[in-house]
Amino acid sequence: MNFRYTTDEIHYVLDNSDAKAVVHTPELAKGVAKASKRIPKGWRPYALEVGEPYEHVLASATLGRETTRAPVGDDLIFLYTGGTTGMPKGVMWRNEDLYVGLWLQGHPHDTDPPDPIAAARAGKRVGTRLPVCPLMHGTGLFTTLATLAGGGTVVLIDDTGLDVERVWDTVEREHVQAITIVGDVFARPLLDALVAHRGRWDLTSLRSVTSSGVVFSPR
Repeated sequence: MNFRYTTDEIHYVLDNSDAKAVVHTPELAKGVAKASKRIPKGWRPYALEVGEPYEHVLASATLGRETTRAPVGDDLIFLYTGGTTGMPKGVMWRNEDLYVGLWLQGHPHDTDPPDPIAAARAGKRVGTRLPVCPLMHGTGLFTTLATLAGGGTVVLIDDTGLDVERVWDTVEREHVQAITIVGDVFARPLLDALVAHRGRWDLTSLRSVTSSGVVFSPR
């Protein structure tokens, strides 16, 4: 979810999605708790704060009865859009359809994407990617999932906001091969930094810059 959501928006997404758990950082604990309390106890999602030992959570969990389930490919990913009006809208993506769609974006002439596990075992890896945009944005989330599905490495900057010098430092240090941005609001500051500090960074590893979610300006 968007880390800038208000309590009303957090409550709406948790309630609308029938979420069973919500993972959050410590600074968002208060908002998550207030939003969750508005959901009846029997349906209230489990709040897992980042840093809480995962083993402790498992040990304290109550085991339910086993159920049969559909193949993993039929699982749904709910992407809640920010929405220009009203509350966020849940867009449903079937897991396998999303994988195929992301594959076709990078391989338009190959309509039969390989099994990701078999490809990884065969030594085929997609390039190291740095999503410069937040993962709560569809562009950042989907390109990250595509990279992981292809056995690639995802590099993250653990901070909010856009620090362009830190982005280029990270590309150089981690030998990033692809970065993902969202239009001018990212592209212009990144380009301005390269102009202002010509020759400062070794970017020979970088092969591509992808952008989605908004149209570039002519500049």
